[in-house]
Amino acid sequence: MAQMNFLRNYSTSELCEIFENLNHWNWDERVGEKPCDWDDIPYTCHGMRKQRRTKHKVISPFLKHIKLIVGEKALLRYHNVQYLRSMSNNEFEEWYKSYAS
Repeated sequence: MAQMNFLRNYSTSELCEIFENLNHWNWDERVGEKPCDWDDIPYTCHGMRKQRRTKHKVISPFLKHIKLIVGEKALLRYHNVQYLRSMSNNEFEEWYKSYAS
């Protein structure tokens, strides 16, 4: 995980945005140069050889490390309040209380 330490230079908001982009299979240049084969590799390896390179295998280390840095609550807040715009901050807090319990 030492090679992921550069992620700590980003704010929580930036990390949540990076996570959201990668989680939707959109490469984010803030994690490095886009792999030249990104557009051609499959998303996952369902029904394929397990050794084959997939988008999931490429982005998983980034997603895991970002989640360790900012936590699940920050990612869920960003997704619901900023990305989907389906909740206000107050609505999110109420929802999260029931989600976390």
